[in-house]
Amino acid sequence: MICTKTPDLPSRKFRSMLGGNARQRIKSPVGNVDGKALRNSNILPFPEERFWAETAAEFIEFIFRYHVNTGAYPELRKFDFIESVDAGGRAWHDGRVIFSDPGHALEFVGLTAKVLSALRQNGGHGDLIDKARNILPDLFLHVFDYGFNRKAGGICKGYDLAGRKAVNPDMPWWSLPETVRAGVFLTELYPECCTGEILLRTGAAFQAFCQGFLRESGFACQTRAADGRIINVIPAVPDLDPGYHTNLSLMDVFPSLSAPSDQ
Repeated sequence: MICTKTPDLPSRKFRSMLGGNARQRIKSPVGNVDGKALRNSNILPFPEERFWAETAAEFIEFIFRYHVNTGAYPELRKFDFIESVDAGGRAWHDGRVIFSDPGHALEFVGLTAKVLSALRQNGGHGDLIDKARNILPDLFLHVFDYGFNRKAGGICKGYDLAGRKAVNPDMPWWSLPETVRAGVFLTELYPECCTGEILLRTGAAFQAFCQGFLRESGFACQTRAADGRIINVIPAVPDLDPGYHTNLSLMDVFPSLSAPSDQ
């Protein structure tokens, strides 16, 4: 959850997005030029693309600032991922825990790496891409290590950053394919950064998904307990929405996994 009262939230832009008025804010005389290669996000061929590129970059910066601990929260460990912040932009403490959802953090890493790859292809946002190099690989490793249940094979739903323990040890299916996407995209975006360690954890997530969650029907069971039992908990509905967490995550990485390697 992102508190809407947090300082410096680019609220006008997000309100226009949520209110359906985005097209009114993206009018621009910049158009496509046949035969011209894209070199900068400011010359994307369509105004809508430039708007969404800038919005995505703002959103990533916002998450980096308020939800990833790069030093702003001395009471927490570096690269802890804070699920919620209060109106003052501080990690939300409900009186018992400072909550982190490792699956949401790893999903953010994967989607951010995908967006940054697209921005880099267009030649823009170099500063953000460089900044993320010093955050995303370490964030992936750190969150995976505190969220992954190595004995049962899965990622806990809730972790207390203050007490350093799982507070909801249930393991939903969806965070594993999201982790696979995050790991593969990271190693492509930043091949010089901890590739071996990232791929080791990516493989562990894929193995856990295939061995512990995937059923003969072709669908994944929804949730397993900390001891590995399939339990009657529904975090989402994969059989009614088979394209989102599982299929889209894995479809994103299949081209990379099937591409010939020079190594």
